[in-house]
Amino acid sequence: MTDNVTFYSVAYATLPPEPMETLAEGVDGVRHRRDGAAHVYEWADRTMRCTAMPEAEMAGHLEGFQGFVRAHATPAAAPALIERVRATRLVVGVVIEPGHDAISQELVGRMLGGLEPMVVLPHGVFDADGTALITFGATEPKATSAPPASAPAPRDESHLAPEALQRRQRSIAQLRAEGVPVLETLPVIETEAEAKVRPIEEIVERAIALSFVAVRGEGLELDRTLELVDEWSAQLTPAEEAFLALEHPTDHQRVQFVWRYEALGVLFWALELDFELGRPDHIVDAGEVIGLLRSMGPSAFRSWSRRRAVGELLDAADLIYRYHWAVVDARLRFEPPPADLDRGVVYERHYALNWLLGYLDQSWDDVSTDT
Repeated sequence: MTDNVTFYSVAYATLPPEPMETLAEGVDGVRHRRDGAAHVYEWADRTMRCTAMPEAEMAGHLEGFQGFVRAHATPAAAPALIERVRATRLVVGVVIEPGHDAISQELVGRMLGGLEPMVVLPHGVFDADGTALITFGATEPKATSAPPASAPAPRDESHLAPEALQRRQRSIAQLRAEGVPVLETLPVIETEAEAKVRPIEEIVERAIALSFVAVRGEGLELDRTLELVDEWSAQLTPAEEAFLALEHPTDHQRVQFVWRYEALGVLFWALELDFELGRPDHIVDAGEVIGLLRSMGPSAFRSWSRRRAVGELLDAADLIYRYHWAVVDARLRFEPPPADLDRGVVYERHYALNWLLGYLDQSWDDVSTDT
C-alpha cells in the first residue's frame, strides 16, 4: 500500500532546500538524499518522496482544484477555500511507500509546521492544524467548515436555455453509460447564440503552428523545424516562439509541446478533415495527423472551407468539460482516471475546444480549462 499526501502552500514558491535537508535531523535511522528536484527520506523499511509540482503545471492544476472545491464544499465554506487555492504558490506531492508509520508521520508533521499548507488526503482536505475543511464520507464529500444551518435549496435553473440544459443531459447520459462519474450541478456551457466560434481561417493557421511545435517537441531538428515554419509561414504564439528559440529544450518542455498533437487532432476534427476524435482514452496517431497536413500542402490546406456546425462543437465541448471534471475529481482523491480515460488527452481536448469556442475571449497561450 502507498500513502499519498498533497500540500498546497501559500508561504513558499519552492521547496526550501535547507529545511528540507534538515527535516530528518534527530530522527533515528532516516537518511535524506536528493533525486533531481525531489527530496527523498529513507529508513529501514520505508521511503518518503517529496516533489514540488512544476510551475508549468500549476495553473491548470489549481483551476481543477477550484472546481473540486466548488463541487464539494458548502456554499458558506467554498469562497474562502477557493481564495486559498488561488493564493497557492507551491504544490508538493508526498508519497510514502509502503505506507505511513510513526516516523513518516513525524516528518510530515514537521513539513506541516514549516509550509503551513492546506492538506489533501484520500479522506478529505484539512488545514495544517488538523481542522477538516472537506471530508469524504461513505457517499458524497461534504465541507465541515462553516456548514450552513440547513441543506441548500436546489439551484434554480429556470432561466437557463433549454438548448444548454438538453446538451448537459445528453452528456450526462453518455458518461453514465460509460461508467464515468458525473456532477449533475456542474454548470451548463454557452449556447449556439452565445458561442464565439473561431473563423475557419484562424483554425487553419492554429493547426499549422501546432503541427510544427509538436514535431519539434517530438525531436525534429531545430533547423528543419524552422525551415518548415518559414515554408508554411506559420503564425506562432509568444510561447511557441520562445520554445522554438531553444536550441536544447528540457525534456519537460518537449513533452509539453508533444501533447499539442491532441489539440491538433481536435482542430482537424473541427475542420471536418478525415479525422475522428473517438473517446479520450488514447492518444492520437501523430503520424496520421502530420501526414494529413503534409499531404495537402500549404496552399490546399489554407484554402480549406469547411467547419463543423456550432452545435457539434458545443456538444463536444460540453462532454469534454464533464470528462475533465471526472478526471480532476479522481486525481484529487488519489484515484486513477475513471473508465480508462487519459488525463492528458482530456486536458488537451478541453483546451482546444475552449479556444475554438472563444471561451472568455482568451488567446491560445492563455486558455482556461475550468472544471
